[in-house]
Amino acid sequence: VLAAFAAAAPFIADDYGVHWDEPIQHDIARFNLRYIAGGADALPDHSDRYYGAAFELPALLAARALRLDDLRGKYLLRRLMTHLLFLGGAFACYALVYRMFGSVPLALIAMLLFLLHPRLYAHSFFNSKDSPFLAAFMIALYLAHRAFGKGAIGAFALLGVGVGLAANLRIIGIMLIPAVLGLRLCDLFTAPGWDGQDGRGRVLTTGAAFFAAGAAALYASSPYLWAAPLSLADAFKTFFDHPNIANQFYRGEAVRSDALPWHYIPTWIWITTPPLTLLLGIVGIAAAVRRGAANLAAIFRNTPLRFEFLLVACFALPIIAVAIFRPNMYDGWRQVHFLAAPLCVLAVLGLREALVATESRALSRIPSFFGLRFSRRGDTQPQPQPQPQIQRRITPALCARLGIYALVCAALSATFIGMLRLHPHEHMHFNFFVDRETPERLRKQYTMDYWGVVNIHAFNHLLERHPSGPIFVSYIWPPAVPMLPPSERYRIIQDTDADDSNNYHVVWQWYAIDAPPYDEMRKIHSVKVYNSAAAAVYGDAARHEAKAAAYTARHREIYAALTASEPAARSRYNIYLPRGENAIAYAKEPCAVDDAVDRFFLHVYPANPDDLPDDRKAHGFDNLDFHMFNPNSYLSPKDADIERASMLGGSCFVKADLPDYPIAELRTGQFNESSGVKIWTATLDLALDAAAAEREREAGAPK
Repeated sequence: VLAAFAAAAPFIADDYGVHWDEPIQHDIARFNLRYIAGGADALPDHSDRYYGAAFELPALLAARALRLDDLRGKYLLRRLMTHLLFLGGAFACYALVYRMFGSVPLALIAMLLFLLHPRLYAHSFFNSKDSPFLAAFMIALYLAHRAFGKGAIGAFALLGVGVGLAANLRIIGIMLIPAVLGLRLCDLFTAPGWDGQDGRGRVLTTGAAFFAAGAAALYASSPYLWAAPLSLADAFKTFFDHPNIANQFYRGEAVRSDALPWHYIPTWIWITTPPLTLLLGIVGIAAAVRRGAANLAAIFRNTPLRFEFLLVACFALPIIAVAIFRPNMYDGWRQVHFLAAPLCVLAVLGLREALVATESRALSRIPSFFGLRFSRRGDTQPQPQPQPQIQRRITPALCARLGIYALVCAALSATFIGMLRLHPHEHMHFNFFVDRETPERLRKQYTMDYWGVVNIHAFNHLLERHPSGPIFVSYIWPPAVPMLPPSERYRIIQDTDADDSNNYHVVWQWYAIDAPPYDEMRKIHSVKVYNSAAAAVYGDAARHEAKAAAYTARHREIYAALTASEPAARSRYNIYLPRGENAIAYAKEPCAVDDAVDRFFLHVYPANPDDLPDDRKAHGFDNLDFHMFNPNSYLSPKDADIERASMLGGSCFVKADLPDYPIAELRTGQFNESSGVKIWTATLDLALDAAAAEREREAGAPK
């Protein structure tokens, strides 16, 4: 099952657009790496230094090892790594349930409940904040069950490492440290003596090993702690009181994210989680609480019941804490996606309770269907089914259990089919507890796509509508352009001029689609999810086409004027020194995306070294390196900047201003930023021109 999901991942990863935080996550890794390399001022003031260096740094290093320069490649690699970690969490879910019940069918169902949550599945690609923490939280729960089952020092040390890394991804993961130490304290009081595997001495040793390993893992993976260990308190404050305040559309009203009602998180879990998981989860929680109330002493001893109670606490206490303290929360319940980890295990506990309730002896007859028998509570290993000597009778109890399994399989199949139909909008999944059929009702009740991931499909529509030529849009955020096909990327031009009536407007979310500025415009396309518009495109196609034609003509005019004279140098680009301009220009035809991605270097050697800025005198040249377009979005420049750079119709050009002082030599070209390897170079000797300019300057002639 996991292999099938992993095999499908490369074909799915680019179906989702770029969200708000994807560039920020990339920057987190860059700032951490710069700090590790010796840039003392790179990290301390970075507002997002508390988020996930343990995941983002390996993602960045992997991209550099593979020499990925294009943002699309970097984003896709991070998405695949995020999803593989999510699959690792799914396997931990399987392993945990197998350890608890010794049943392959129950473990497989637990893993499928984890994998077939539509929202979690979509987030497992593009959300490198919450999805890695969800996986790490599930892995930590498995390691906790294993550590308390084995009682070995190494097992508790490994648990400490898992918890430390989870706390790096989301500081809320540190709650597992007092939880584990509290349980170990209970074991200290219930241990029979000081000697032996279960003695108090071993309890103290394993508790110390867990704490030391957890603290070391958190410290080693969190560069922001290296110079200021006490900034851990700031990380907590940032998580519970994030400074970014945003309105959330909840039950038809706009509510500030720092003033949400107590039922905000429970409601979002209720309306976005598959009903099967909710139903079985409620049964599992009720069963664990009932048994715990009947046997309170077992909760304080190292028993299976105590771990069930730990799962209930991991699910319920964060919800209660959010309801009481009202931290700044947004985007549904994605900041507490880790609650799905205990919920899926509790759901299987509920399923097992339903099976046991139909008559315990009937469980031994199910293995003729599965090949393994269900073990009684306390068993940890699957047991082979003995060969039947006589034909088994089909009893009502057996039929009931097979019926339960049939219903579970049917519900999982229905969820899977629903995900296929909804793809690639699984992150906007709602179950049938809300009205999904009434036109436009859903988006007027709840925020559908806080992330803006859906907007890539609006841009794809514009590319299909205009197979060639520039496409002008007034606003591009989140920056969907990097995930578009590279050959089409530069056709999207952001135009921020005051008159935007001849641009397209790509909008999403309830407040954008219903905002007054768009009321008088024509909606030419919408992305429908559950009969509601999750994104829309507004604009006047005729006016836009006229603007695109004028832009294309201007591009050709500038390119023809540049290339009319003999180039000053020839290489991959022809290089020009436009007459009457203090600038250098580069032109190429044919020109492809690969020609524009790499950074240009431009080193200016002055005729008089004293003309250099103070910070460059030691180097002997001025460094004016630049990109043809914005490297963070790969957008073409806005309309007013066509004089500087443009790529259209197979040709491209770019201009760069030169310093005012006389120049003796220019060395230019392009280089690969990951490897530092130069792709092409050219040298322009301007010594004679510089000498003439110097003479004119000394004679008092105007520049």
